[in-house]
Amino acid sequence: MADILSIAQSGLHAAQAGINTTGQNIANVSTPGYSRQVVEQQPSPSVQYGLTSVGQGTNVTGINRIYSEFLALQANTARTTSSNLATQSAEMQPINNLLTDSSSGLSTAVLSFFNKLQDLSSKPSDTSTRQTVISASQNLVARFNDAQKQLTNVNGGLNLQIKDSVTKINEAASQIASLNQQIAVSQTNRGGSNVNGLLDQRDQVVANLSKQIKLTVNEQDGNYNVMIGNGVPLVLAFNTYKLETVASKIDPTRLNVSHTPNGGTQVDVSDVLLGGSLGGIFDFRKNILNPTQNTIGQIILSITSDINTVNKNGLKPNGQQGTNIFTQPASLATPYKTNTGSGGISIAITNTNLLTNSDYILEKTGAGDSYRLTRVSDGVDLHTNSALATITNAGFSLSISSGTVSTGDQFLLRPTYSGASSYSVTATINDLATAAAGATQASPVVPPAPGDNTNVLAMLAKQTSLVMNGGLSTYQDTLGGLISTVGNKSAELKATSAYADQWQQSSSIAMENYSGINLEEEAANLLRYQQAYQASGTVLQMARQMFDSILGIMR
Repeated sequence: MADILSIAQSGLHAAQAGINTTGQNIANVSTPGYSRQVVEQQPSPSVQYGLTSVGQGTNVTGINRIYSEFLALQANTARTTSSNLATQSAEMQPINNLLTDSSSGLSTAVLSFFNKLQDLSSKPSDTSTRQTVISASQNLVARFNDAQKQLTNVNGGLNLQIKDSVTKINEAASQIASLNQQIAVSQTNRGGSNVNGLLDQRDQVVANLSKQIKLTVNEQDGNYNVMIGNGVPLVLAFNTYKLETVASKIDPTRLNVSHTPNGGTQVDVSDVLLGGSLGGIFDFRKNILNPTQNTIGQIILSITSDINTVNKNGLKPNGQQGTNIFTQPASLATPYKTNTGSGGISIAITNTNLLTNSDYILEKTGAGDSYRLTRVSDGVDLHTNSALATITNAGFSLSISSGTVSTGDQFLLRPTYSGASSYSVTATINDLATAAAGATQASPVVPPAPGDNTNVLAMLAKQTSLVMNGGLSTYQDTLGGLISTVGNKSAELKATSAYADQWQQSSSIAMENYSGINLEEEAANLLRYQQAYQASGTVLQMARQMFDSILGIMR
C-alpha cells in the first residue's frame, strides 16, 4: 500500500514540476535570451517482488534548458559580421556624398578653375577675367579645405564611437565575470541547483558583446573564458582584462585601443581587434578614411604646386616675374611618443609627380646618419640604413628641423595628409603671370605684349598632362579614381551589409526556433501536465480509499 502512495506522490510532484516549468516558459515568452526549459524525468528504481519487479514511480532528474552551442556560435558570428559591415557602410555614405555632389563636389571646383584659366587665355589682359581666376582659385582651395575638415570631423566621430564601444565591451566583460562567479557559487552551495536563468543571462551578454567585436568563447569548469579580436583575453573565469582608449602614439588626433595583460605592460591592440562595430571602425579608418584624406591632399598639393611653378616662370602685367598664387601648409612629421630624442623632422615637397596617397614611417636605425623609410600602405622599405639627405625618391626630402634624433626614434610622415586643410590664395589679379618670362629679364622692366597668353596656356596644359602618380595620371584621373573607388566600395558595403543582415536574421530565427517559446506547444504541455496531475491525484485518492478499507476491516 505504501508503494502505491509513493508512486502517486511522485507522479504529483513530476506533474507539478511540469506545470511550474511550463508556466515559467509562458511567462518569459518575450524575455530576450530566454531558453525554453523542459522537465527531465526517469523511472524510480524497481523493487523485486518474488519473481517480478514493480516500479516505484518517477524521479525529476532536472530542469534543463534547450540550448544549442552550435546555433549560438552561428548567430554570434552573424551578428559580428553584420555589425562590422553596417558600421562601415554607414560611415561610407558621408564620404561618398562629399565626393559625388555635382554642385559642390571637388571635381566641379577643379573644372571651374581650369575653365576660368581657359577664359583668361583668350583675354589675358582683361581685369574682370583675371578676377574670376582669383575667385576660382579661392573657391578651389575652399572646397578642398572644407572636404578635409569634413573628413576630420568624421575622424572625431570615430573617436567617440571607439570610446562608446570600449565602454560597452568592458561592461560586458564585468557582467560575464560576475555571472561566472554567481553560477559557480550557486552550483557549489546549493548542490548543483537550477542555474538556467543565470546561464541565459550570460549567453545574452555574450550575444550583445558579439555585436561590438569578434569573440571566441571557451567553457572551462562551467566558466566562460572570452577572447576578443585576434586572441586578446577579455575574461578568464572571474577575472577581467579591460580595454582602454589611448591617443595613437603616431597620431594624437586618433584614438586607439590598448590592453594590459595580467602583470604585463600596456599593449596597443587596435590592429588585432577584428569584426563587430569596433573592428569596423578601425577597418574603415585604415582602408577608407586615411587613403581618402591623403589622396585629396595629394591632388590639391599637385595642382597648386604645378600652378605656382608655372606662374613663377611667367611675367605679370608690370613685367616682373610671377610669384606663388597659392600658400601651402607644411607636411606633417609627427614624432612617436616613445622617442627618447628631442629631434624633429621637416618635410620638403620636391616632386609632386612622385607623391602617393600613403603615409610613411621614418626610423633612425643606428648611430650617425642611418635611417629606414617604410611606406605604410604596403609595408615596403624604400630606404634601409640610408643617410637622411639621400631620401629623395618619394617626392619629398627630409631634414632634422630641431634637436637630436636618437637611435630607435620613429616619425610618422604624412606628406599629403594636411595638404587640403589650410590652403589659401595670396595672389591678386595683378599677380597672374600670363606672359612667358623668357631666359632673362629686360632692364628696365618691360611689360608683356598685349595678348601674350603663353604662360596661361602652360597652366592649362597641366590639366591634361600626366603629372601625378609617377606620370600615370592627370589631376582628374586621380580624383575620378578616388570617386570611383569610394563609390564602388560604398555600393559593395551596402550590398554585403544587406546580405549579412539577412544572415544574421536567419541565424537568429534558427536559434529562436530551437530555443524559443512556442505558445501553442506550451499550451499543449500545460494541458498534458494538468491531466497527469489529475490522474496522479486519482491514483492517490484510490490508494487512500484502499488504505481506509483495510483499516476498517482491521477494526
